[in-house]
Amino acid sequence: MMKHIFFKAFLLSLPFLIWGDPIFAKGATLRVHNESQPKTLDPSKATGSREFQILQALFEGLTRYQPKTLTPLPGVAEKWEVSADGLRYLFHLRTNAKWSDGKPVTAQDFFDSWEHLLNPKTQSPYAFQLFYLKGAQAYNKGECVDAKQIGMRVVDPHTFEVTLERPVPYFLSLTSFSALAPLRKEITEPHLIGNGPFVFQSNDPNEGILLLPNPHYWGKKEIKLSGVQFRPFGDFAIALTFYDRTGIDIMTDLPPQKVPMLKFRHDFKSAPMLRTDYFIFNCLKPPFDNVKVRQAMAYALQRPKITDKILKRGDKPYGYFVPPGMPGYTSPPNPQGFDLVKAKQLLKAAGISPEKPFPVFQIHYNNVPDKQLVVEAAQQMWRENLGLESSLKGEEWTDFLKTRQKRELQVSYGGWTGDYVDPNTFLGLFISDNSQNHSGWSNPQYDALIKKAQETPDAPARNKLYREAEKILLEEAVVIPVFVKTKNYLIQPYIRGYFPNLLDTHPVRDVYSLRP
Repeated sequence: MMKHIFFKAFLLSLPFLIWGDPIFAKGATLRVHNESQPKTLDPSKATGSREFQILQALFEGLTRYQPKTLTPLPGVAEKWEVSADGLRYLFHLRTNAKWSDGKPVTAQDFFDSWEHLLNPKTQSPYAFQLFYLKGAQAYNKGECVDAKQIGMRVVDPHTFEVTLERPVPYFLSLTSFSALAPLRKEITEPHLIGNGPFVFQSNDPNEGILLLPNPHYWGKKEIKLSGVQFRPFGDFAIALTFYDRTGIDIMTDLPPQKVPMLKFRHDFKSAPMLRTDYFIFNCLKPPFDNVKVRQAMAYALQRPKITDKILKRGDKPYGYFVPPGMPGYTSPPNPQGFDLVKAKQLLKAAGISPEKPFPVFQIHYNNVPDKQLVVEAAQQMWRENLGLESSLKGEEWTDFLKTRQKRELQVSYGGWTGDYVDPNTFLGLFISDNSQNHSGWSNPQYDALIKKAQETPDAPARNKLYREAEKILLEEAVVIPVFVKTKNYLIQPYIRGYFPNLLDTHPVRDVYSLRP
């Protein structure tokens, strides 16, 4: 009898319903490791992955990401029509799409959001993502002050019309991006009232940001989590300790030194990413306004030593800026590589000599363990190979971004993850007027190639133009690519719906936990 009672209690504790469907434990909150607190939760101001993974939970655009393939699925727009010439999109919004305070999401909300993103007063780092709209760039530059001249129109509360300057094959993917989410004009802190699957609950400096399910979300029946907590740990070793105690469900990045041991664990996962890590120069000020100096430093960097001997986590040394994985794209024939003889020749040609020594310069970086390992290695290589002395300046994420945006840098190390699968998401960063061009570099030939590529509908012809542009970028050594990143992460075996993909984008809307 005692055995029967015990067995019945045990059965009741198991995570199964009738027919074997999983039961989603009451209070099953997804705990995700974040490197630090986000700089902002304003979609028009955010610029980093640690912000965007939170914003994707708080806001939803016209479309949303399919969690495996990232193809655009219906979001606030339940359907759309595209004209034969690819220039006009008519989005039909769900009548049951609502904000977290119960108010309907309307076409006017999208008009207001996109106008705000493009408005020069906003100074949004992602305004360029809407330059495909007719008249949008002129509005952003202040050449046109009438927002009604932008290629977007509120047909009625649930119909939003968009007109492009030219066909854009990845436009529907852009409408999934957080910066293009709708906006309520009267809300001064946008994250407090969202339209996504989750709603902001609290932010604690130690515990992190807590989100709860949005009771007014149109797809609320599809949400299987009782909450999402983004836990900030700049120290990966401490984060790993919490993970091993099941205090974290997904550790989104790992301590580089521990990857050789961790990779044998059953919960270790590895996947390629559409990301390049690289150094940039401030090309507006000496000594880095001299192309020969930049080229010399590019040739003096030993990339395989950084990836194989120092990081040891599976990253691939890489001399191009556009990472592999772009359909139909072929890299140019001039990758940057190690050539010490050439590096010394270039430095001499730049006028550097015992009589005219190279000034001590500063290497700027986001102060997290893997970034520090890379900049320390580069510092040593430039010292040993070229006799160049430098100092290091590590900053927390918010300050790091401010320094870059103000161009208060000489050499800065960071990375870029593609916003969509197309070379433009990388090469478009370095056109002269892009707000993300922190180098200050400007090249009319490069700008013309990118513009022509953006206007070319034929894919092979587009890719050829992008290839020519990347060739210039590498020859000018505006950037020094170091490697393409391999995403290494730990995920608890009870987590479902979290899939590897090239953009490292994981909608928590579709994640669930079997944690008891």
